[in-house]
Amino acid sequence: MTIPLTDYLYHLSFIIMIAALIRTWKYECSRYFLLFMLVLEAIDEAILHITITWTTHYYLYCIIFDLVFCIPIIYRKHIAQWVYNLTGWDFFRRVYNNHHLALQEIGFLFIFFVDIVLNIIIYAEVWLYKWWIIDNLYLKDYFRPVVLLFIYFFTCCALATYTVKAKAREEFYRTHKTPESSTI
Repeated sequence: MTIPLTDYLYHLSFIIMIAALIRTWKYECSRYFLLFMLVLEAIDEAILHITITWTTHYYLYCIIFDLVFCIPIIYRKHIAQWVYNLTGWDFFRRVYNNHHLALQEIGFLFIFFVDIVLNIIIYAEVWLYKWWIIDNLYLKDYFRPVVLLFIYFFTCCALATYTVKAKAREEFYRTHKTPESSTI
């Protein structure tokens, strides 16, 4: 069972990410985060036509790539410091010094967690089916498409909210900068 709306929402998140990047370009932390996510999304899009043919291990790929998508959220500050130390580009120093975790980023982590759990369950179900322990891929065929619809919908909402709140978030942290802020 496929839900056509799911395919549209999947590709809509890529378009929203590009629009968000354009809208938040002047805010360095948002630009850095969205560029990072956009590169990962572009890699995912580029190899999707190959990985979708991996009948069994496609779900393992989904798990791994969801974990990869968590990297820009969890380690973004450390990556900025590493790139600054490597290149000396002042942009990465400013991103490192001004980085703050947004509520929407925590929402992204939750969405990725739900997707990881879903894909672990589906991957196990596929193996049970391959070993003739079960006769039907019920969760993969009927449950996963509906959950993916909600995952893609909430991803689009989180991206839109992240974009709309970027200016207020950057101004808040600029005016409420703590004296003990970390510097490189």
